[in-house]
Amino acid sequence: RLDDDIRTVVRGQTNVGQDGRQALEEAQIAIQQLFGKIKDIKDKAEKSEQMVHTAKCSQKQELFFFL
Repeated sequence: RLDDDIRTVVRGQTNVGQDGRQALEEAQIAIQQLFGKIKDIKDKAEKSEQMVHTAKCSQKQELFFFL
């Protein structure tokens, strides 16, 4: 009876360890995906800023042309 209880506890701890490793791996994958999305957003924001800057320069040139 005691041996069975010990086996049950040890098996339970092994399962918890495996579940913990799997959860850690899933969390690491999610973090990598999140960093990828953040990089994409940052790249798009930089491109948008460049487009706004270019548009402002074009408007300034047109304004001076008309003056």
